[in-house]
Amino acid sequence: MRVFYATEGPSAVPLEDTNASGTPDHVEDITKQIWAAKKLFCDVLEFPDPLTSERYPGVTCIEVYLRDREEFGGGNGAAYDESQRARKIPEGKPDDRAIVMNIGRHVVASQNITPAHEFFHLVQYGATYFKRRWFLEGQTRWSEHALGKDGIGDVKYFPQGPWPQPAMNLPTLFSMTYDAEFVLWNPIAVGTDPKGTLPLTPELKGVAGLRYSDGSPVLNDLSLTGADIMREILIELGKMDDIAFKELEYADWSEANQKASETDNYIYQAIMDTLRRRYRMVGPFQGTKSIAADSSRSANDDKNMKRADANPQPFAHDNSDAKKTLAADARKWRIWTTRDGKHKVDAKFVKYIAGTLTLQKKDGTAVDVKLDLLCHDDKEFVMQRKWTKASESH
Repeated sequence: MRVFYATEGPSAVPLEDTNASGTPDHVEDITKQIWAAKKLFCDVLEFPDPLTSERYPGVTCIEVYLRDREEFGGGNGAAYDESQRARKIPEGKPDDRAIVMNIGRHVVASQNITPAHEFFHLVQYGATYFKRRWFLEGQTRWSEHALGKDGIGDVKYFPQGPWPQPAMNLPTLFSMTYDAEFVLWNPIAVGTDPKGTLPLTPELKGVAGLRYSDGSPVLNDLSLTGADIMREILIELGKMDDIAFKELEYADWSEANQKASETDNYIYQAIMDTLRRRYRMVGPFQGTKSIAADSSRSANDDKNMKRADANPQPFAHDNSDAKKTLAADARKWRIWTTRDGKHKVDAKFVKYIAGTLTLQKKDGTAVDVKLDLLCHDDKEFVMQRKWTKASESH
């Protein structure tokens, strides 16, 4: 990895160097985060390494540029899917090629996960040509929990399914970006790997001891829910993009083709196929025009499916039954509690609109409550029904 930074001008970084290494702490901290992300995902968890991807022949390094955000669109960071000739350095070779990311010079690594976020995009780019944002940003938001803390984060769809999700829900999912994490990626992670314990390998121990210049750990805990299934999904997407390329009759993987909405069903099928190989109770979803994807299963895939039959997991495939369960659950009386625990009311859920939910009390009266005032469990209850009701209104 090669990190380039400026010491003067609009892209200048803070120059404090508390360990007298000759490199500013700010630069070292960003470098540590990216290095830790690469070690964790590619070495410990065995995600596809972009530096060895078939998509990037001849690529020998990752180049990271710390720049003023206005130089690359105004965000915190950006990763690029096309390789380029590497910048010449004394230690390099004339024919070196690189994959590149920009990180805003304002980003403080100990407080901001952007460097690891952009690295994971490089992992995705190396694995598949698909670039739909509900996939790219949703899964990458899931990946942030690898270095973050406080567990997996919000889960706004039942991990037990139904899988596939109701067809009426999919247009909503496919229009999402970062928030797809909550209704697809996190539920899949929790449903397949509720404990999320990372393997205690020597590589992980080396990353676990890494600290930023302020003394805080780079890796906040030793857990990441759903790592195995996410790796398998990326590998499956690498196979599925070949099928999409042929069936959609693409001449090349232009930027427009990589981002085309017509690839949504292919991506979703790859996700469901991966789930089904672990848990046969996942229902059918056909995104391709042929059965080529299913026929490509290996003998090892079949073994995984047989093992799943022997030990069924809590994924359901009957969408209608799951909807009935949701509806019946919503009609039940429930004790609703404010987030400070001071106020409670026994009532039924009626509706949720624009941040406010309506409850029916036992005396028949209705009460409106702001969602932000409720405890975490009640918020999750409401958001799950919001997702389901939105699909039914399409």
